Amino acid sequence: MTSLHQTKARKPPTINEFAISREEGGCHALRYSMVSERKRIAAQFRSEGEGRSAEILGTMEKELRQIRSTAYRRVQEIQGQADADATRIYGNAYNRNPEFYAFLRTLESYKIKTNMNSVLILTTDSDFYRYVKQAIPGEVQSQPALVSTRKTP
Repeated sequence: MTSLHQTKARKPPTINEFAISREEGGCHALRYSMVSERKRIAAQFRSEGEGRSAEILGTMEKELRQIRSTAYRRVQEIQGQADADATRIYGNAYNRNPEFYAFLRTLESYKIKTNMNSVLILTTDSDFYRYVKQAIPGEVQSQPALVSTRKTP
């Protein structure tokens, strides 16, 4: 297959190269052969262009897969770091007030086990009832101060 540059460098065929006389068909035959030659050259250009297009699309798709893969990996790293930070923060908060942690876990378990139409019946010795009974609307419950066992110099 000749390249695009080789095709451009070629001289167009001359009338003598076709060796067509008037008796053999004259101008119509010459015109037909020139049109055929131009169509062949155009088909070659199209073929080369389609090949180059396929190359470019293949490269683009490969790069796009690589970008998506890198982005997905980065998202997973960020989410993992965020989960680790959240776990650390929750752990620190729960260690400061274990009573609050127990209350929160009780609320979460009720939320999971019930739906909008559920009726909750509490006994007076349940943890949830005790928490609700101790809460006074409109007042903030005081938290116990942390006791440090370290000696300060």
